[in-house]
Amino acid sequence: MKIRNLFLLTLVLTLPLLLAACGGNKVDNAEKFMKAVADNDSDEAKKYVCDDKKDELTGDSSGMPEGTEMKDISCEEDGGDVKCSFKIATEGIPEQSMTWTLVMDGDKVCDMKFE
Repeated sequence: MKIRNLFLLTLVLTLPLLLAACGGNKVDNAEKFMKAVADNDSDEAKKYVCDDKKDELTGDSSGMPEGTEMKDISCEEDGGDVKCSFKIATEGIPEQSMTWTLVMDGDKVCDMKFE
């Protein structure tokens, strides 16, 4: 009986930690994806995208236009998705704040919604 109770206590104490650790991958991967897009590194961005969306979301035209900088990237979980806020700086144009919602499947980016 003691062993069973000890096992249940261990399970109850460690399960929330495991779930919290797993949940962080979604936001971490979203931030890594956004930073790869900002750096125009499609090979790196593909690591964080659903297999069937790799070409669509990380193709040649998915990076930042020349002379444009994406900075101050910050992502947070929003239900099953991840919202990423950032600033776009283009020479000669006032800086703009933007938010993209990354539609996630597990810890992979499968679509983007622009706000």
